[in-house]
Amino acid sequence: MKNARPAKAKTSATLTPAILLRQGELFELSTPAFTGTSNPRHQRVIEALLKNEGLLREQVDKIAGCSNGPELMAELQRKGLSWVCLKEEFIDRDGRKCLRGRYFLTPMGRRQVAIWKANSHESPHK
Repeated sequence: MKNARPAKAKTSATLTPAILLRQGELFELSTPAFTGTSNPRHQRVIEALLKNEGLLREQVDKIAGCSNGPELMAELQRKGLSWVCLKEEFIDRDGRKCLRGRYFLTPMGRRQVAIWKANSHESPHK
């Protein structure tokens, strides 16, 4: 069509305060220092993120002992912790393709936790 609007280009970039993800590449932007946390739910999830290759939202719920993992992760991000949630395809119980999120600490996030632990008198919850 002569007068049709041009199609908007689809982008594979996602921007959050902590990271820029583009075509599978991770670029860390400057982030505030992680202020740490005394919340046992936060501490359990941080420890699990350090030990695992990513956590599904359901795993975050179970480990934290809450039913709103995305909000818990948002709380950690507001405290300055650098993490990313990557979407992955999977087949649901009805046989349909879906996307689910898997949370990962970024390399900067891992450094932030190490610095916090080294400078903190709070012992992470086990």
